[in-house]
Amino acid sequence: MAGAKPGSNNWANNYVVNLNLFCYVYQKQVNFTASLYPDPTPELRAAIKQNLLTYYQALKDPTCGQYFLFGQ
Repeated sequence: MAGAKPGSNNWANNYVVNLNLFCYVYQKQVNFTASLYPDPTPELRAAIKQNLLTYYQALKDPTCGQYFLFGQ
């Protein structure tokens, strides 16, 4: 595993995770979710906010800012 670069797979079962991708994937998910629900009901808005908060907290990446689709 020494010398393996992030985002590479030098041999089978040796994928090295690129930690920079977590923030990118989070941002893409938030933007995708926003496009699916342009005008959600209050109940759906609350559920989306909670789901995105749970997803963000799972990242545990202090360098990745949290996005708020409908305000805090």
